[in-house]
Amino acid sequence: MYWDKDTDGARVMWSTVKEVRVTHRDPAIIYFRYGSKQEEKIVVNPEADFDLVLYDLERAYDKPLPPALKKLKDFKMFLKKKIVPHRFRPFYENLTRE
Repeated sequence: MYWDKDTDGARVMWSTVKEVRVTHRDPAIIYFRYGSKQEEKIVVNPEADFDLVLYDLERAYDKPLPPALKKLKDFKMFLKKKIVPHRFRPFYENLTRE
């Protein structure tokens, strides 16, 4: 199996990996980290044969889905208690059940 060791030859402990990143340019390479402050490691599968297919997806909804009433009440409470960071306040202030 090609995904069991990183490019340094160290065994990859997948159950402890916290972050995984794959680019569309080279899907045979997996970048991963064991923690947010850790150095990014790389795993390569040289035999990976990917045919990249791009799809043009249609929108499923014409506007954002409304939050549940309980959720909306929670958001309003968070705003009132100033728990929501300032930069996100406009988004939550404009939420409605419509």
